Amino acid sequence: MDKYGDATKYFDVTEDGQIKNKTLGTMLLEAGNMSGEVKKSRLKDIADTSLLICGFFSQSLKKKIVDITYYQELGQSAYIQLNQFIPSFYDTPLFYKSFAHNFEKVTNIMNCVAEETFSQSDCPTLIIDKKISA
Repeated sequence: MDKYGDATKYFDVTEDGQIKNKTLGTMLLEAGNMSGEVKKSRLKDIADTSLLICGFFSQSLKKKIVDITYYQELGQSAYIQLNQFIPSFYDTPLFYKSFAHNFEKVTNIMNCVAEETFSQSDCPTLIIDKKISA
């Protein structure tokens, strides 16, 4: 998850350099047609992105049509599917399935950390209005 310290990991960049939000729902649907390591990697990306959006960037969702519940459900679904590829992690059987069931609790803890760490004016958001140069 350390790769998500770079805000550009939350966005897709079009061929002409435009920034757009990752469409996690579409990515999850497309993952259904993938197999092996590619599917595992895609599910992990969707799950971890959803976790961080809900945990640290939930303020960004307040002005959006899609609310936090959408991202919670995407993250939970991706973690449950990931459990099929990695049935044990940190010597814990069904780790990702258990993590999915506790997704909201984990994001609530992350929200508390974010609120304590950042004042309202310093709260991280996912709003970027610039082009990324390739």
